[in-house]
Amino acid sequence: MQKATKEAYRKLAANFYAKRLDGESPTPKKITDALKACAGEYRPAYWRRLRNALELDQREKGFDRAAERIKGTKNPMTTGRDGQALEQSERGAVPPKQRRAKSISEEDRAKLWKAAKALGDRDETLAALLLAERLGVRPAEMPGLQVDEERGVVHVTGAKRTGQRG
Repeated sequence: MQKATKEAYRKLAANFYAKRLDGESPTPKKITDALKACAGEYRPAYWRRLRNALELDQREKGFDRAAERIKGTKNPMTTGRDGQALEQSERGAVPPKQRRAKSISEEDRAKLWKAAKALGDRDETLAALLLAERLGVRPAEMPGLQVDEERGVVHVTGAKRTGQRG
């Protein structure tokens, strides 16, 4: 696990204890009960992240049995009493997945270009906007672009593959 992920998990766990346990000392039962109680408020993926954060926190504090209990906790919104996954129709009111923008409208693109030019922004910023628009590259990928002018090819090293996320 990466250092940044561990740090994010620690913060998530600390926030959970403060918000969900009302200042009481965290015991395995209190943690798992609070985790189950808040399941309806979060999407399943976030709930799993929260459970993983609590497990890591307890392990780092030396409470391996508590960590195992947390690890074994199932999301009551997606898992039945028998431990089997619930069908979509049987699930409770799980918050819907957040919608993500796949592209920007022509109007938003024009506003972005106009704002960059109005600020007297450097040519590098305008070039970055063009690269992002035409090639779909992330900001972290832009410095590593390699251009093969003979073949008319741009090689992009993915930021997610190199570990330079963000």
